[in-house]
Amino acid sequence: MSDFNVVISAVDRGMDMMDTYANELEDLRAHAAFDLNSLFDRVDRSIRLCRCEYGLARLERLRYACETVGAELLSGWNASCVYCAELSEQGKYLMGQYVYNLSKIESREAGGGVAGIVPPDSYIVCIVDSRRYPQTAEHIKAAQKSGMPELVTIGRSEASRRRKQSLAGVRASTVYDRDEYPMALFCEGGAGADIAYIEGADNRGAGSCISWQLRGFSDGTRVRVRVI
Repeated sequence: MSDFNVVISAVDRGMDMMDTYANELEDLRAHAAFDLNSLFDRVDRSIRLCRCEYGLARLERLRYACETVGAELLSGWNASCVYCAELSEQGKYLMGQYVYNLSKIESREAGGGVAGIVPPDSYIVCIVDSRRYPQTAEHIKAAQKSGMPELVTIGRSEASRRRKQSLAGVRASTVYDRDEYPMALFCEGGAGADIAYIEGADNRGAGSCISWQLRGFSDGTRVRVRVI
């Protein structure tokens, strides 16, 4: 495996860590909102049950504090979470661009020949840029969220057969391309692939970009398709 691929794998793991961070941050945000809302509910319940005037006055003051200070704290916390999530997304985008540019350098170094031998337990990373190919990127993200694999296997020899299988029964459009994920290029494509209608320029541009990133890698190579 080339030095480039070792670095790319390390960056890819770093992007996974950013994903984990963003998910945990969202969990914390949800927990904070739940805890504050639970506190509001408990105070309201205590007020409804209270039969003591003095105790009722204290509870009313506590509810006021919850509604003002608590709401302010929650608003500030939400704003901080949004800011951190945006930083995480920006960081992943920059890391993805770094992987993309390393792949470019590797392709030039290989002179269009064999890009590198990847061990069976490893993989290469293929970047799909949502700013350059927004429709293709959105389709891949949606397909992966629905259960389609991120890790796929190059299998060029059967690509034509798989394309026929995946597009069978999906009517061709005079306006849009039929985009497949996983692509027919991969062994995981074919029957059952997710199909979306997208603009031709977006689809073909993304397809060309993916093709050159995989140039020189042989059938059987594992690929992680990552949207940035």
